[in-house]
Amino acid sequence: MAPMAANNILFPCLDKRRYLPVDIACDEGDRSIPVNEETVFFGTANLGSEYSGTSALDRALLDRFFIIELDYPQQDDEIKILMHRTSIEEKAATAIVRVSNEIRKQYKEQELSSAISVRHTLQAASLVSDGFDVEKALLCTIMPLFEDGIGVSERSKVLSIVSAF
Repeated sequence: MAPMAANNILFPCLDKRRYLPVDIACDEGDRSIPVNEETVFFGTANLGSEYSGTSALDRALLDRFFIIELDYPQQDDEIKILMHRTSIEEKAATAIVRVSNEIRKQYKEQELSSAISVRHTLQAASLVSDGFDVEKALLCTIMPLFEDGIGVSERSKVLSIVSAF
């Protein structure tokens, strides 16, 4: 989400030139700062219509990175993440992840307009750790992501998914 003008400053750092141009310097000497050869740059992006404030990435910027697309963690791994980060029991973590995976599946099938991120599962697990029951924690965390509508609303679909687990 850096301004486009920042790209021109970053490009020499990210390619074979490996320096940061400096417009203002104390003297007439070198107007650049070399990037250490051991420096590695990582960039992340949430791309897609469901993310506000995102736009297409500049092709020149994309060309300076090796792109890796990440999916959600495997079910067993996400359960372990929730247990480790929030100290909840395996049964509760499993229920949260199974509900989230079902919602993710329906999102991929375009049955729902939003998916559940790992951040959301961690929020639900934190509520369980604070004393909420699993169903209440899930409803508090994920229901605001969905809207009511005419006919079968997304909220009623999500409620059905949560109640099934």
